[in-house]
Amino acid sequence: MALTNFLVCTHLSLAGSCSHYCSDAEIIVSKKQKRVQQETDDVVEPESVCIHLSLSCHCMDETRMSKKRKYEQEASNLDGSWKIKKVLEMSDLGNNSRLLVKKELAKEFVIPFLAGGAEAAKEKEGVEVQVLDIDHNTLHSLNFKIWTSAQSYVFTKKWVKDFVRKRNLKKGDQIGLRWNAQSQQFEFSVLRRC
Repeated sequence: MALTNFLVCTHLSLAGSCSHYCSDAEIIVSKKQKRVQQETDDVVEPESVCIHLSLSCHCMDETRMSKKRKYEQEASNLDGSWKIKKVLEMSDLGNNSRLLVKKELAKEFVIPFLAGGAEAAKEKEGVEVQVLDIDHNTLHSLNFKIWTSAQSYVFTKKWVKDFVRKRNLKKGDQIGLRWNAQSQQFEFSVLRRC
């Protein structure tokens, strides 16, 4: 005779993003247990059903991450390894397709890793850099430029297309950038949603 346990978890989130993952403590065991006659042995087979309802615009992105990856990312966000942290302004999200970086941060955490350094960044096209979105494991190409007339330090090219639109970035979201010496590329993550 086989016993089948039906495990059901329901979760409703009206918050900004769904970061809920079912745990054993949250699973409700149904009182109904079906008994199935088997000729050979008794087997208990749990069947789990998780129902998550979220009214958030970016819940889907969050729920795609595995539980382990999410915890690793949260630990990484807290450890201070994000050398450039920025709360996005409307100017970072607009049609100019550029992410403005503070001069001091750019000089310390971007320019030393550019092929050709600051001089190359002052050229019309700037310096092409690879940026890995570690939340989605996608690689993108941006240009880093120094606009000498305004003394602005910016990532340009496909910033709006590859990051703002694809990640649904909004004013007030906090992002992080850092250099990965092993892979020789920059890394990007959304650290906090507004």
